[in-house]
Amino acid sequence: MAPTAALELRLAEFIVRDAPTVSDAEVRQASRHVADLVGVAIAGTRLNAFHRLAEIVAVQPRQDQLSARIWGTNKRIPLREAGFINGFSGHILDFDDDETGYSIAHVTVTAATAAMVVADACSKVSGAEVIKAYVIGSETAMRLGEIINPGHFRSGWHASATLGCFAACAAAGRILGLSPEQMRHGFGMCASFASGMRANFGTETKALQVGKAVRDGIFAAELAKAGLTSADGALFGEQGFAFMFQQGRDVSHIIEGFGKPYRLFGNTMIIKAYPCCTASHTAIYSMLILRADNDFSAGDVVSITCSIDAVAKGLLKYDTPTNAAEAKFSMHYSLAIAALRGSAGLAEFALEGAPGEEILSLMEKIAVEVVSDLPNLPSGASVASTLNIELKDGRSLKRFQEFVPGSMEEPMSVNALEKKFIECVHPAPRKAASELFVRLMNSGSISPFSSCITSFQMGYLPLN
Repeated sequence: MAPTAALELRLAEFIVRDAPTVSDAEVRQASRHVADLVGVAIAGTRLNAFHRLAEIVAVQPRQDQLSARIWGTNKRIPLREAGFINGFSGHILDFDDDETGYSIAHVTVTAATAAMVVADACSKVSGAEVIKAYVIGSETAMRLGEIINPGHFRSGWHASATLGCFAACAAAGRILGLSPEQMRHGFGMCASFASGMRANFGTETKALQVGKAVRDGIFAAELAKAGLTSADGALFGEQGFAFMFQQGRDVSHIIEGFGKPYRLFGNTMIIKAYPCCTASHTAIYSMLILRADNDFSAGDVVSITCSIDAVAKGLLKYDTPTNAAEAKFSMHYSLAIAALRGSAGLAEFALEGAPGEEILSLMEKIAVEVVSDLPNLPSGASVASTLNIELKDGRSLKRFQEFVPGSMEEPMSVNALEKKFIECVHPAPRKAASELFVRLMNSGSISPFSSCITSFQMGYLPLN
């Protein structure tokens, strides 16, 4: 076997057989991310884009097909399409968690969605198996991300979609019982399937790319299990996926470090406090703190200057957004709405059309500058920011924030996470929402996991 094929097989062996044990504490931490994803996915089912997609995707499965439910409903559709639409609803609000150091991607929405929909199709799968598959899928994305980034991301690829395909394949393939050789072939297929561009940020296609990654990852696992093959070296070979994006990395060392420790539990994972691009979160946090501590209103502002990293500026490309999707990738809008309302939740980013005159007027007072001295993550980029505010009464306010709220360095409390969950699943009754939240926070003890998915309806049926 060629050296690159041996590396590919070694990665596959970790995924299906040799991955280190996930500790009880790690299972509890992973369950936080699963609970968070379910909440934001159910919130995503309220959007018109979800219903338009469902009309196309929600076809009746054949009797001999594996099927899974569309979350928020009891409607079953073919397994791959369930992955597609649940992945889409989990990402359409850009409120799902984010990993900023290695994959530079939203890893839970692909890995955990794949694990949960396959568990729904294979009804005897336990919550413990779902959590292990999710952790391994996310680790796959982060290890591959370490190999190909930052070159991959900075070239304009949407890593949540490209690496997400591998994450979904790993999670799905583990639950489906693939052999190491089958998993290797599945990854070779993912090398061809993986796609997605950052050029589509600020549109619904961003979430479509993520949903497609879940679909294609599950599809690759199904094909590999059925005996279809891919080429040796499709992942790590001279013309393979990794080689095309980044060269010179010690791939063997990175792969042998799989799960030692699991990077899902490091300080690069973020449970989002705000439903918008992570690159704006430290600045939003500073705005909210300065506003609360210094008792000023939007009308008191003379100017706002925000200093951020060049990578962050490239993501926040809409200085004057024209709709809700663009507003999520606008530092100008995010700071203006936080200054105006003192909050930055779902309601603040639920635009219908362009922002109003009051927000636009405040946005004109905001300047965003790129600086090079902010502390970097392993990716070489920074999520830190410095905010300067000049007020009409002569006060000058300044605040630096290094860590994103919701990260390990600025963790979200259980109460705050439950509050976010309840907001996301509204109008479900609060008691039912809280009960589901508690159950998901203990995902590792649910058996079978499919019994929990029944509770995702909570009296809210978005589809006929």
